[in-house]
Amino acid sequence: MIMNAHKITGLVDIPLKSNEDDKLQMKSFEMALTEFIQYTSTPITIALQGEWGSGKTSLMNRLDEQLCQTGNAEFYSIWLNTWHFALMKNEENILIGIINALIEQVIEI
Repeated sequence: MIMNAHKITGLVDIPLKSNEDDKLQMKSFEMALTEFIQYTSTPITIALQGEWGSGKTSLMNRLDEQLCQTGNAEFYSIWLNTWHFALMKNEENILIGIINALIEQVIEI
């Protein structure tokens, strides 16, 4: 008996950790944003927006490496995915969850 093998294909969304195989050519964005962050007075807010798979997490990993993982790092990174809290039933629980997550990461620093 011969079975028809169906090849299943899909998209893989594995963020880059460093400058490995930069198919989205994010290096210029990384360098510009790194320099902007280093030389801009605080407080500052930066929003990184894009479609699924557009390289947001890869860019964040690279910024973290450039700004926070060097021997003389002046910056600390805090990773918080606020959408994880979106399933909570009310706004108060969402806010408490986000604040607790921030506090936990600040304590680790």
